[in-house]
Amino acid sequence: MKQCTWNSISKKIDVAIIDSAFDINHEDLGTTIVGTKDVADKDDDVTPPGNKTRNNDWKHGTFSAGIIGATSNNEKGVMSIAGDIVSMYLYKAASDDGVGSDI
Repeated sequence: MKQCTWNSISKKIDVAIIDSAFDINHEDLGTTIVGTKDVADKDDDVTPPGNKTRNNDWKHGTFSAGIIGATSNNEKGVMSIAGDIVSMYLYKAASDDGVGSDI
């Protein structure tokens, strides 16, 4: 039986993540994000509100995206479960004036 490794997979896996917000400028996420949509505020800005960037309530989405699709082998942060084979679509489901789902 042939062993399957992440390096042997030639196609990207599309993943959608729905969460409160995402830091799309995080050094481990840049190469895997292919689309963003803020469904609560009806725009494409999935980042936390300006005054909430350091608030832990708004970091869960970034953590989740990192676990799934952080850039691997860059000697920074963490190594994700999907390596570099994932294409992530990030959906923000919390409006800028609230925490949690507004949908």
